[in-house]
Amino acid sequence: MPAKVILDGRVLFYSPSGWKLGPQGRKAIQQIVDELHSLGSGFTLVVSGYSSSTGTEARKLALSRQRAEFVAKALIIAHVPHETITVRGLGSENPIASNATQDGRLKNQRVEVEFQMSQKSIR
Repeated sequence: MPAKVILDGRVLFYSPSGWKLGPQGRKAIQQIVDELHSLGSGFTLVVSGYSSSTGTEARKLALSRQRAEFVAKALIIAHVPHETITVRGLGSENPIASNATQDGRLKNQRVEVEFQMSQKSIR
């Protein structure tokens, strides 16, 4: 089981009609769903959105939250129970690449989906 799946600005992007997933993003969502179904119960997902350093703090937080909510909605549509998902928007915290280049900004404009054991399964 992967501990974390990352969908960045190269597969998750905003268009005039709203957030979209490219083919690799849709494949990643399906892999997450397949993994959860194979594991059965006892796991939750933390869906954390991030942004690049461009824009105001309020805008970065809003965009990161919107990204995370979009991915959470895609997971719910794919039959992941909503009560197993926690959504967070973290703005430009924890960059994984330089914001000085377009490629770096696209890497930082990401959603991380982390698998965690639920409290029920720890007992």
